[in-house]
Amino acid sequence: MLPKKMWVGLLVVSCHPIMLVLGATQDTPVRPGANADSSVAKCQDAAVRVETVKTPKGSTVGFRLEVINLRPEQELTLSLASDVRQHFRFRVLRGRARVSRMAPMDQAGEVERRNETIAPRAGRSWFLPFPKVLRIDSNKPETEDNFGPPKGEYTVVFSVSLSYFRVAPGTKAPAERPELLTWEPKLAPIVCRVSPDELGQDVLSVYTTPKYTVTIEQGDAVEIAKKAMGSGFDYDIKQQIRVELDDQGQYSVTFPFAPSFPPLPGPEFAAKVWVDGRDGRVIRVLVGH
Repeated sequence: MLPKKMWVGLLVVSCHPIMLVLGATQDTPVRPGANADSSVAKCQDAAVRVETVKTPKGSTVGFRLEVINLRPEQELTLSLASDVRQHFRFRVLRGRARVSRMAPMDQAGEVERRNETIAPRAGRSWFLPFPKVLRIDSNKPETEDNFGPPKGEYTVVFSVSLSYFRVAPGTKAPAERPELLTWEPKLAPIVCRVSPDELGQDVLSVYTTPKYTVTIEQGDAVEIAKKAMGSGFDYDIKQQIRVELDDQGQYSVTFPFAPSFPPLPGPEFAAKVWVDGRDGRVIRVLVGH
């Protein structure tokens, strides 16, 4: 069964930035056809893509929302509220009438936030489950007896609001008061079909299946990263090399920093190398950060 709340995120770094908004970037929506299974919007820094997640029988059970960093040489850091529904929301329509329930969110007081960093040319994804109950009659109040399981064809309208800042290679993120850019991408609606019998299926395995076939083993990715750093590269061989594989089929290989004697302040790692898991290509190298 799907958990009641399923928001899947990766590489989350806790932080409490103070929002200083500069302004929105230019938005270029990509409008698909009426029966498209996905919708994409782009700006100069990032892209947002939403696509349906379906069962083998073709029934929609939710949506995969991905934020992609389009910058080839800059990290993109999202400033997210603890409740990501404040950034990723959608309305379900039958015809032109809204039939989805608006989820209440506590807006009182200071909103706790965290940072989530996306490497250049990489992305981070979340799963948005389709509501298990919808309004039966859109002309009647939202009382409990006016809700039932979804069935048939619906139009889904997405509302996304992002705040982020960029970090140049080799520099650390500001400790406080980052200057945030804001973007509200204009995504085209998606038309989908839903069966109440299919909503209870466990689709996590479908959602987390990599979009690309990985042919490079983890150990090979480490050797490729070592070769990219050269024979004179120094790291702490007593510590474990950290290897992670993201949902885009990219390995990140992190070499631990070798401490000096006597101990002095140093970088968080000696080097970090991104390797394409499909063909072994070195995508990016970051030294001493």
